[in-house]
Amino acid sequence: MVRIVLFIICFFSGYKAFSCEEAFIGLDKLTLTELRRLPPSDIQNLPATEVSKLTEKKLQVFDGRQIAVFPIQHLSFLQVSFLNDVQINAIISKNRELQYTNVFMFSILIRAHIEKIFSDNISLISPKQIKLLSSGDIQKLTKKQIQALLPEQIQALTSLHIQALLPSQVQAFLPEQIQAFFPEQFQYFGTLQIQAFELWQIQAFLPQQLRGFNPRQIQAFRPPQIRAFNPKQIPSLGPWWIRAFLPSQIQALLPEQLQELTFLQIRAFTPEKVQALLPEQIDILTPEQFESFRQ
Repeated sequence: MVRIVLFIICFFSGYKAFSCEEAFIGLDKLTLTELRRLPPSDIQNLPATEVSKLTEKKLQVFDGRQIAVFPIQHLSFLQVSFLNDVQINAIISKNRELQYTNVFMFSILIRAHIEKIFSDNISLISPKQIKLLSSGDIQKLTKKQIQALLPEQIQALTSLHIQALLPSQVQAFLPEQIQAFFPEQFQYFGTLQIQAFELWQIQAFLPQQLRGFNPRQIQAFRPPQIRAFNPKQIPSLGPWWIRAFLPSQIQALLPEQLQELTFLQIRAFTPEKVQALLPEQIDILTPEQFESFRQ
């Protein structure tokens, strides 16, 4: 059987000890067929001098079993770009903790192939690795990949990551993923992203998350989105929500939502906002709420 070590002659000849690395025969001399037959035990011991000899064609010969133990810390940036889908996912699956000798090189590997990572393997990327992704990397994530993100990965998204999310990507988040965001992360969502929220996503917002929106963001919500709030969410809208509401947003409030307004929320209504209320909205206010308007 062809072996990469092809005589790892770790024996003593006289008084001279031959190192294993000295015994490696050049990879450039092996055929593609011979490379395919190399056992993982030989591949994992490849020295940097031999790895550097691998061309795109030869590197892509290795199957998932072989590449999973490959010393990727010896690869050049160019060689990392040669890896195919099967190889990338084999590396990630085999090394679940992503604890490579050269963490930086592994980050390069992920960034170079983020769109090739199977959704089943996305969850294997550590929060630290998530933080190292660029805005461009984030925009390459597919719907399936986004929906595979774990809570701790979502919480690792930086302000730049959130600002980079495409509207279609925002719409990909599942309810439980929406609830995984830290309240302070919501301040980084822009107008187009907020307007992209699906109605069912809005209903997933937790009380503490609603406190993360600023007036500019509040005014970005479309009337249909305002109507999507569950009545039980209304008391969690701080007075600043009411003060920020545009007339069209005030008029979008449903009767069952208006009836949940608290004393402090009603006190936040300015004369202009009171005038924006429609007759049918005024008719459903409770006596206690009317009294709050007068105080």
